[in-house]
Amino acid sequence: MPPEPILTLGDLEPERPLVAVNRNAPDGPWQRFKHRHFDLLLRWFPVRYVESRQLYPMRLRSEFGVAAIARLQRIQAEATALMGSTDDASAKRMARLLRECSGMVLDAPGDVLDALSFDQHLQLLVTFPAAVTGKMPRPPQTENPSTSAASSPASAASTQATSGATG
Repeated sequence: MPPEPILTLGDLEPERPLVAVNRNAPDGPWQRFKHRHFDLLLRWFPVRYVESRQLYPMRLRSEFGVAAIARLQRIQAEATALMGSTDDASAKRMARLLRECSGMVLDAPGDVLDALSFDQHLQLLVTFPAAVTGKMPRPPQTENPSTSAASSPASAASTQATSGATG
């Protein structure tokens, strides 16, 4: 009789961070249909909206291959470069880039991603590394900004090193 397996790796589902998306959505299938197709009739038969809150899982870093990570970093670098420009074409390009990054990071339908605002896309991309790794990104380390005499190891204000065994 063969031994029974203790663990099957294909059955494990990792814990995914969830993103709550609050938005106005059409209330039911008939309202969604009217919202999509009845442009002219909306004056007489308005669409009824309801505030909805859905939870969508974020993708894990292990789901990204090398090419996808490189693409995500390239898109983020291009969007950061476009951040300071004021013309309309670069603003539209940056919105498309942020939408594409959000689509890579969040497992949500296209209509939900399209309904997110510019600030919500930015919040999603800023929190993605922290949510997936569980650590907040740290600012780059500086050498030692303090140059006062009290901060020097050989200064009179510093304490003398003790010698001896610890433990």
